[in-house]
Amino acid sequence: MAPLSQEVARIVRKDLSDIIRLRNDLLHYGVSGGDTPDTVVVTNEKYAHVASRIRKTQISKTMLDQMGTKLIMPMWLMAVIRGEFDIKEILPDRLKGVDV
Repeated sequence: MAPLSQEVARIVRKDLSDIIRLRNDLLHYGVSGGDTPDTVVVTNEKYAHVASRIRKTQISKTMLDQMGTKLIMPMWLMAVIRGEFDIKEILPDRLKGVDV
């Protein structure tokens, strides 16, 4: 089995990094009201030492659903590496044009 392309690996790493950062922000900073009734905001504003390090993330149900989908991808890729699936069968639409 050929290794995954650098592009697929980069995309999966970025997805996981985003999910882990959001998880840590939720855990450590909590949420406050968002701009709309169906969103909340997670921010490190009270704790950042310099303005350039402040993060604010608006979270909606749609965003959480998308992150759940992204979280499944690394598990599928492990199955591909083990030879249980052909990667072209399981790629999400956003990765269809990427060289695997």
